[in-house]
Amino acid sequence: LDVRSPVEHKDERVGASHTGATALSVGRIPGAAHIYYQEFLNEDDTFAEPKELQTILSKVGLVLEGDQEVLI
Repeated sequence: LDVRSPVEHKDERVGASHTGATALSVGRIPGAAHIYYQEFLNEDDTFAEPKELQTILSKVGLVLEGDQEVLI
């Protein structure tokens, strides 16, 4: 699961941190779905409830079954 910002995901902002960039290199993990990490957070920056997380994941075709886990 790729949780970088949309501009990082599109390789539009890459470089050293002193340049304002947060991604150090370009590229993607083959087959990884992209959801910006902030979509998983409530307004107070806590994680959304598990059912809401599942709804967010299902938008990109990820459905958890049984003991499966998604690492963010």
